[in-house]
Amino acid sequence: MSNSSYSVGICGEWGLGKSSFLNLFKKQVEASGDICIKFCPRSSKDVSCIQEDFFKLYAQCLRRYHSGMGDLIENYVQSLSLVENSWYGKIALLWTQICSHNQIGHVNIAIKKIKRRIYVIVEDLDRLTGEEIVEVFKLVDKNGGFNNTIFLTAYDKKYINSVLRAFLNHDAATDFSDKYFNYEYSLPSQSPN
Repeated sequence: MSNSSYSVGICGEWGLGKSSFLNLFKKQVEASGDICIKFCPRSSKDVSCIQEDFFKLYAQCLRRYHSGMGDLIENYVQSLSLVENSWYGKIALLWTQICSHNQIGHVNIAIKKIKRRIYVIVEDLDRLTGEEIVEVFKLVDKNGGFNNTIFLTAYDKKYINSVLRAFLNHDAATDFSDKYFNYEYSLPSQSPN
């Protein structure tokens, strides 16, 4: 974990207790001295703000442990900016990829200095549109993949994969979520005793 990120999907139907599970997990993480960041992509103004909102929250929370984290994250986010599809844009894209690799390296060095594991709880994935789910997947899979960071994302697996199949107009036999999470944990059904 000290040299990579990890992603865990917490699966269960609506009302099964995913949020309660994550709230208990958050208390345990905070009691251990590690860092827990709760991110709700539904709070973003629109889909284009999801990643920006995440990075602002991430920087704000980690600034307490490393004073330069805000600038490091801001430089990294700027290095992720998109470029047009011309020959100049392709050269700029190559430069952007080199810069983003350097910038994520600086962020990861700062994270090592913090000496704490960072847990990011992403709630309500199963209340997002297909476009919003894809944006969160990009964040978890690549852009937010900082060292020593673990993403825990709660969702109804059947529902989000159905939404993604419709949004992507793709009748995949496998579930999209399988490609984006290192591990999926299904909450057990509760018996009414």
